[in-house]
Amino acid sequence: ALKLFIDYLQTQWASESIEFWVEVRRFRKQVEAKLVSPKQLEHLARHIVTKYLENEADKSINISAKMRSQILERWERKDLDSTLFIPAETEIVQLLDRDKFASFKRTPEFAQFLRDQEGYGETPIT
Repeated sequence: ALKLFIDYLQTQWASESIEFWVEVRRFRKQVEAKLVSPKQLEHLARHIVTKYLENEADKSINISAKMRSQILERWERKDLDSTLFIPAETEIVQLLDRDKFASFKRTPEFAQFLRDQEGYGETPIT
């Protein structure tokens, strides 16, 4: 289902949002599980900041200027932990849910996906 949603977002010129979400979830889980050293933490955070948050980012995400500024300030202070991107992650999920997921659920591809799941969500009549 995630692959279908990503493919749909690419047609809507919004794939950077889901890519950001996937990367920051992975970042958070790795940091929380203590799977990365402080140097690796900085490297992973730099990658996300450069790719999604800087002014000339390749895949700039649609978040508020205030939130972007707060994250970049933390980045510059090297205040890096698993919570660094949580506010942006939350805002992106809300944006996707409000603006993209509803329209995705009306696509023929999503309808086919549900059919392929053999009645997912259907309640049997007793």
